[in-house]
Amino acid sequence: MKQLIYPIAIAMVLWSSSLRAEGESRWQFQGQTLLTFSTPQPATRLQQLNQRLASLAERLNPRQPWRIDVFPPLRPKPAKLELSVTIRLQEQTLLEVTATDAQEQGFASARDLANTWARSLNAFFSQPSTRDRLLLGLGLPTQMSYRGMVYTLQYEHAADVGRFRTNGQRVGGQVIYWQVPADNRLYEVTRSPIKPGSLEEIYVLNRQRRFVIYRRSPSGT
Repeated sequence: MKQLIYPIAIAMVLWSSSLRAEGESRWQFQGQTLLTFSTPQPATRLQQLNQRLASLAERLNPRQPWRIDVFPPLRPKPAKLELSVTIRLQEQTLLEVTATDAQEQGFASARDLANTWARSLNAFFSQPSTRDRLLLGLGLPTQMSYRGMVYTLQYEHAADVGRFRTNGQRVGGQVIYWQVPADNRLYEVTRSPIKPGSLEEIYVLNRQRRFVIYRRSPSGT
């Protein structure tokens, strides 16, 4: 069964897991496959991979390049067969690649597989817009239910022009915000109740203090 692992939002929940077809695991972000494992992976390994990426990414600047490499560097004449090598993000461990991984994937060595995966990750992280979307969702769920409606994370943020309002209600620990129209009395705090299903978009503050957009699902589910 194909196992899809989405780098959590990135709790995160950029990336969660589901099963689709037999004998394969895929690590994906917004439908783009970053790594493919030929066999289903233990949940603990996948959780560790998500946690490492989240921990490293939140310390990085999306406007600057993120470098993926394989460690240790290749020696001209390795003394012995390498049982494992490390894929690193900005010189910090992201994933250990083992000889068993290589065998299962049909590669001659752990380094050959690690180099293939490193190229895939470098291509993914090379775009500033991709890095920015990844950071936007750090620690946020991909979906949330609010007043009987389901809202989906958009990996976009809205500029703060003084129109955000909240009554303090939380969903999953996140304070929910909405925007009032530009022609309303912007500096009045409304006390009128919100009608269920009346909001097309809601917002939460992410770790960078940006208002991240959640859009109501068409069916409400």
